[in-house]
Amino acid sequence: DRDVTGVQTCALPISSMRDTREKVVAETALAYIELDTDRRELEAMDQQHSFGEQLVEIERQRNAEGISSAMDVTQAELTNAQLELRRLHLKDHISLLRLRLANLTGLAEDSLTPESASIPPGPVAPDPHTLNATLNTHSGAIASSQADAESKQYLAVGDSRKVWRPQVAFGIQYSRYAKFNNYAEYYLRFQHNNFDVGINLVLPIFDAQGRDQARASAADAVHAREQADLFRLQLAEQTRQLSGSLAELQAQQKIARLQSDYAQENVDAVETQLQNGSGNPNASPLTPR
Repeated sequence: DRDVTGVQTCALPISSMRDTREKVVAETALAYIELDTDRRELEAMDQQHSFGEQLVEIERQRNAEGISSAMDVTQAELTNAQLELRRLHLKDHISLLRLRLANLTGLAEDSLTPESASIPPGPVAPDPHTLNATLNTHSGAIASSQADAESKQYLAVGDSRKVWRPQVAFGIQYSRYAKFNNYAEYYLRFQHNNFDVGINLVLPIFDAQGRDQARASAADAVHAREQADLFRLQLAEQTRQLSGSLAELQAQQKIARLQSDYAQENVDAVETQLQNGSGNPNASPLTPR
């Protein structure tokens, strides 16, 4: 029992370390993807802020010519200031992500530049049952809880057997007494070299402490087994929620792509009208605003 218990107890830290390693890898990957997203968003924000500065200049010129009011200039400056605030927030978040990646990977902050091509596309939403089976097989938390339950079950079996089984202990001790202590004057048959051999036999006729320990070990084993089952049920719920979230993300990605295409078509239409007109003589002409 002790040998088997020792093996199971050693499996617990290994599973915990594997689970911790997987969490660090996942956190690093998410931070890398988030850094790439923020970097591309900052590039678009810089371009938008440049357009905002041009808009402020245009409104100032129109106000100087009496075409627009001072309120239009203030509105353009407010819009540009809001863009600048968003840029500052984005830069701070990028700096924080670089520091987090540097702490997770051990690399220098300045060397962390994400490559969009290195990020794989989003996964196809798997079947919940298949995903749950995969996570049950590779989850370090599940393996750790199962190993803990098995080790405590072996401990409970060992403690229950120890209550009714006698325990025998053997001991031997060697002692050598010095001559300058004058032991020979006090003992009739004094010897410098002495051996003591003993046997300790314990018969558990009434062992209250052992029974209490056996009951406590059994309770710990039941608690660990139920805890492992609870982890498994929680994983099933999280898997179902994750499967639905993946489907929602794919739908949101499709909507974002369509919105981007629609916005680009609007930009193309506005540029065409600026160059060639709208084709409607009654419509008001577009302004540089």
